[in-house]
Amino acid sequence: SNPGSTGAAIATVTTEGIVTGVAGGNVYLVATYENFIGCTLLTISGAALVSIAVTPPAPSIVSGTTQQFTATGTYADNTTRDITTSVTWTSSNTSVATIANSGASRGLATGVSAGVVTITASSGIITGTATLTVTAAALVSITVTPTNPTVPLGLTKQFTATGLYADNSTQDLSAGVTWTSSDGTKASVNATGLASTL
Repeated sequence: SNPGSTGAAIATVTTEGIVTGVAGGNVYLVATYENFIGCTLLTISGAALVSIAVTPPAPSIVSGTTQQFTATGTYADNTTRDITTSVTWTSSNTSVATIANSGASRGLATGVSAGVVTITASSGIITGTATLTVTAAALVSITVTPTNPTVPLGLTKQFTATGLYADNSTQDLSAGVTWTSSDGTKASVNATGLASTL
C-alpha cells in the first residue's frame, strides 16, 4: 500500500503505483505492506525517436564519386542526436548509387551511373530520406592509339580515340570525335579515324 522508488531522478510513483518515467535508466520499484516488501527492476528507455532528417537533402554528384550523408534523430523530448552510425541506409536503385552500411563509411553513397535515387535512413518504422542525383562522369582525357606509328606512303591506318572519365571508366569515342590532320597534303583522316597517307 506504500509504493516507492529507489531512483526518484529516473521515475516517480504515486501511492496508487502509477509510475512516470523522468529519465532513461534503471530503477527499483518497491511496494511495502505491513511487514511485507515486494520489489522489481524497471528499465526506462530514453525518449522515443519521432523523426529522422537526412542531410544534405538533395545533393548531386558525378558517377564514380561519393557523397557522405548524415542522419539526425529528433526525439519525443525535442532533443536531437547524430544517428548516422546506428540507422540502416538504403538506396532505391543500386545501379545508380550504392550506400555503405558498415564501418567508418556508413552513410557514404557512391555514384554508379546517371540517374536519381532516394537515399533512406531508417530505425525501426521511423525513416528519413534525401534525393541523390548522379550525373554522367566527366571526360578527363582522350588517348589516340596506336601512338606514333609509321605508315608507308599510300596505305591506311585505323586510329582509335579512347575517353577516360572521372570514374576511371573508358569508352571508345572514335565515331564521336572530330578527326583532323595537321597537314592534309601528307595524310587525311575520315570521320571514324581511318587515316590515309598521300
